[in-house]
Amino acid sequence: RTMSLCGEALDAPHVDLSKQELGDADAVLIAGSMQLRAECQEQIETLNLNDNKMGNSGADAFADAFANSGSTLPLLTLCPKLRSVSLLRNAFDHASAQLVADAVATGIKEEEKRGGVQRSVSLCTSLFDGAWVDFSAQELREPDALLVCTSPLLHAPKSLAHVRDLYLNNNAIGDIGASMLARCLGGASLPQLRTLSLRNNVIGNE
Repeated sequence: RTMSLCGEALDAPHVDLSKQELGDADAVLIAGSMQLRAECQEQIETLNLNDNKMGNSGADAFADAFANSGSTLPLLTLCPKLRSVSLLRNAFDHASAQLVADAVATGIKEEEKRGGVQRSVSLCTSLFDGAWVDFSAQELREPDALLVCTSPLLHAPKSLAHVRDLYLNNNAIGDIGASMLARCLGGASLPQLRTLSLRNNVIGNE
């Protein structure tokens, strides 16, 4: 058996560690275990870390794991089945959320260079596997909006052609989240989207 820094909690296809009051130190241990533990790497598909207390250092630990800033392989290479690491409603800021998103994008590109299949990865709870994607009234802040809006950009081309409706009503999405959403809609990530609802957010007029 291989080393684990946080027990055997990660040795399953779907791991839910939401609402556990996990902080930065816990995030470091979880990211480290995913890099070291073969049992986790062989099984894990989704990891839910929503509603915890991870700050910038915790987000940075996952960014480092995805981007391979250490001595091991990138996390997406180590965990070939991984398709979702949801980090919504934690305590890190927009810059750290962007760092995670950029690291995942880098990991996807590096894996493709190695001859791997095109990966689709989500940084929010939804895997975007239905025609109707609803994030209404989920207390999403700017960092969360960035993770939600970036996730379609981290999917293989045309893999989200089935998505028709995206609801982001009644949150705290501001100009930064709106800008990321515009970037997503400006490309080919959601080619068949027909409904986008942003009512009751804090987006400015510009």
